[in-house]
Formats: sequence, structure tokens, C-alpha cells
Amino acid sequence: MIRLLTLALGLLALVNIRPIAACEIECMTGVTVAFFGNYSRPVGQVFLKLATQISDAFSLQDDLPYYLQPINDTFHNNAIAFHQHSIFPSYFHGKCQDPKTGQNPNGCPNPSCAVVCGTPGSLVYHFLKLRTIVHDATKALFDQTTDPSSRAYAESSTRIYRATQSGTGRSFGPSLRFSGAYDIGAAQIKDANFINHTLSRIFKGFSQLLDDECGGIQAYPAATLPRCNWEHAMKAYILTFP
Repeated sequence: MIRLLTLALGLLALVNIRPIAACEIECMTGVTVAFFGNYSRPVGQVFLKLATQISDAFSLQDDLPYYLQPINDTFHNNAIAFHQHSIFPSYFHGKCQDPKTGQNPNGCPNPSCAVVCGTPGSLVYHFLKLRTIVHDATKALFDQTTDPSSRAYAESSTRIYRATQSGTGRSFGPSLRFSGAYDIGAAQIKDANFINHTLSRIFKGFSQLLDDECGGIQAYPAATLPRCNWEHAMKAYILTFP
């Protein structure tokens, strides 16, 4: 049975919430870990769907997480640093003070600051941009992890190739058919180039699958990805950092 490859649900427990001077190390790490933890379910569901596609494509009968473990591990190991850099300092960074007067604008450092800077109030005011950054970073990290030139991709594809060569996949009967583009024969499955081509095609579906799992892109920006919003809880959490 294919097990769900999911992000660690216990990450939020690692966050030590206590007042600090600004959105510095504790704030940046806390916000990043909170978002990463929230994405555990939608990303886990997408991994499961990808796993099912891979199982069907290569007729694998063994424990599928073994084949995807290099990708799963690399994705998890790089997630916090990758997401944190995407938020801070790539977009939210620096002080909010007016350089001419040295005064903070209204709402800075909290509760809501229209200036884009590195304070909790700025994160709250620009929350739509913040959650868009996190969503896009999740896609970008997966793309980076599954790039054909990456070590994780090479290890996963090698495991699948060896399984097809050793005959550990499901046997092919004359009536066995695969859905859609994955109706292929045993000889073709054993071709390394075909395996790499098929894997790349499956992995490219991550972006759309994640959008769908999060509720889809909507015409009104504030309504987009409704199942990956968490606005009220995240804003309240962000403002625990002064």
C-alpha cells in the first residue's frame, strides 16, 4: 500500500513563541516553519497523487516511498532555508522608518504597515503577497529538487530503473492497460531514457496539482487558493512578534 509522503506535522511545536525586538531570526524562522507546517497536508496529497502516477507508469509493486525517498528527503531538508530566503530577504527586509525623518510609518512595527519591510506589521498588511510567495516557493523547491540534473532525481530514477530491470514491478498481462499517456509495454519501461522522460513529465504536474489541492486560482486575488489561506491564524501568530 502506498504510504502518504507528507511534510512533518510536528514542525509547529518547534517554534518557541516569545517577544523579540522585530521580525529577526526568531520571527523569520517562526513564520517560515508555520507556513511550512500548514502546507504539510496539501503537499502530502500531491505527493500521493504523483506516487500513484509513478506506480501506474512503471508498474511498481514494491513500497513506492522507497523510490521517491531521495526526492522526499531532499525536499524536506531544504524546505525551511529555501522558504525563508524566499520571504526574507528576497521580499520582506529592512527597516520601515522614513529615511528623511527616521520615524516609523503608521502601523509599524505592528499591527499593520503598508510599507514593504521586515516587520510583523508589514507581513500582515501584505499577507496576500506573503502567502503567494510561500506557494510559489513550494513549487520552485519541488522543481529544483526534481530537476533531471539533481542528485535526488538521479537517485530516484536509478531506483526505478533497477526495479524494472530486476522484475520487481507488476507483471504485464494481455489485458492490462494504463490510463492516458501511460499505456506502455514492458520492454519500453525498461528503457532508461523512457523512464527519465516519463518521470520528468509526471513531476512537471506538481504545480497544477498543488494549485488544485489548494482550491485553485481564482479571478479575484484575495479568493485564490482558498484552502491554503490560513489568514486569520497566521496573522495572529505573526503579531506575537513585536
